[in-house]
Amino acid sequence: MKRYLFIHLALLVSFFILITLAKGWLNILYVPFWIGGLLGAFLPDLDYVIHHYFLKTTQTPSVDVLVTDMTSKNIVNNWSEAADNRDNKKLIFHTVHFQLIFVLFAFFVLTSSGSLLGRGIVLAFLLHLFVDEVIDWRYKHSIDSWFAKIPYELDQRQKKWYLIINGVLLLVFGFLF
Repeated sequence: MKRYLFIHLALLVSFFILITLAKGWLNILYVPFWIGGLLGAFLPDLDYVIHHYFLKTTQTPSVDVLVTDMTSKNIVNNWSEAADNRDNKKLIFHTVHFQLIFVLFAFFVLTSSGSLLGRGIVLAFLLHLFVDEVIDWRYKHSIDSWFAKIPYELDQRQKKWYLIINGVLLLVFGFLF
């Protein structure tokens, strides 16, 4: 868990420092960009919490069960366990479908909105998803769980190209928009 968190935070800070320097955003007015980055970095992990508390069970839990089970200690422990297991097959945010839709949304936010907070959120969100894919590729030697709900099979070469395109899009979105 600590390694996973360190990788995400180190890459987030590095990426945002590069963007800040490249765009000349060395002013206090650009703090919302960094706040958005911190928010966006943790939003994809809400997927684990949503899955555990709302989608995992076959029965609808009562409100009392949810309230007693949703203490901060339980949420952190469940999130930590889910992040360590990295089983993405039943998650919502950690799929190719969601990522493609989110790339379109990010393009809209980056080109149409002047909000630095929104810019930081979508860039950090995209970075987080990309880092999760790269971690899966590196340690599991596969990103099949991201493609689990696609009706046709892609070979490893096509999945590698998908990763490369995601990385290039992230750089383009970060530095050109």
